[in-house]
Amino acid sequence: MHRRSSRWFWGLFFVIGAVLLGASKMGLIDYHFGIWQVVATVFFGGIFLRSLLWLAFPGIFFSAAFLAMIYAKPLGIGILVPWTVLGIALLLTIGFSIIFGPFRWKRYGNDWSRHGHGYQHNWHYQHSGSDTDEVVNIENKFGTNIRYVRSTNLKQINIQNTMGETKVYLDQVKVNDSNEVLINVDVSLGGIELYIPSDWKVDDETNLVMGTIEKDGPHGGDSVVKAIVQGQVKMGGIKVVYG
Repeated sequence: MHRRSSRWFWGLFFVIGAVLLGASKMGLIDYHFGIWQVVATVFFGGIFLRSLLWLAFPGIFFSAAFLAMIYAKPLGIGILVPWTVLGIALLLTIGFSIIFGPFRWKRYGNDWSRHGHGYQHNWHYQHSGSDTDEVVNIENKFGTNIRYVRSTNLKQINIQNTMGETKVYLDQVKVNDSNEVLINVDVSLGGIELYIPSDWKVDDETNLVMGTIEKDGPHGGDSVVKAIVQGQVKMGGIKVVYG
C-alpha cells in the first residue's frame, strides 16, 4: 500500500470512528462506545484489514486478539482475557506461518511483488546465495543470524526474518555502478539490524504494520551511495546503525 493510499485508508477509518462515536452518544445505535474504545477499535481494525490484504498473519491474529479483548464483555469471553487470547493469537500466527511458508519480495522494474507458494500471486522461491554475490538472500526463523556481506558489486539484499534477530554488516561492501542498493525486508515478530557506512543515504519505503524503523549513530557525508529499504515490517522492527 503506497503512502498516499495509506493516508486515505487511515483517514477514512478515523472518520468512521467519529461517526460511530457521535451516533453512540446520540442514541442512534444501541451499543455505547467510549472515545478510547473507538480509537482502539479503529486502530486495530485498520491493522486487521491491512494485514488481511497482505496476508500478514501476525497482524491478522494479534489485531483480532486485541479487538476481542476490547469487546470481551459483550462477547462473553472475559474469562479468556488477556493471556489466553494472546496465546491463541501466537499459536495461530506460528501455525499459519509454518503452513503457508515465508513470503518473498522481488522487484520487477519499479514494482515489488510477493512470492512464495500456495497462492496465485506470481510466487517464486529464491535460493540463498553467498555473501559475495550481487544479490544476497538471508533467511532467519526463530533464532539469531549474523551476516557479513563482502560483495564487490552489490545490487540487492533480500532479508526474511520471522521471530528472530538478524544482523547484517555492510561496511565492507562495494556497490554497483548505479550507487543504489535495494534492501528488501520481510519482518514478522522479530528484528533486523543493518550496519552501514556513516556516509550512506537511506530511503525508508517500508510498510509498517505495528512495526518500527529507527536510525542510530552519526551519519552524513559526500557519498553518493543510497540504500533503499523496502518491504513489510509486521510487529517487528528495523534498526539502521551507522558506523
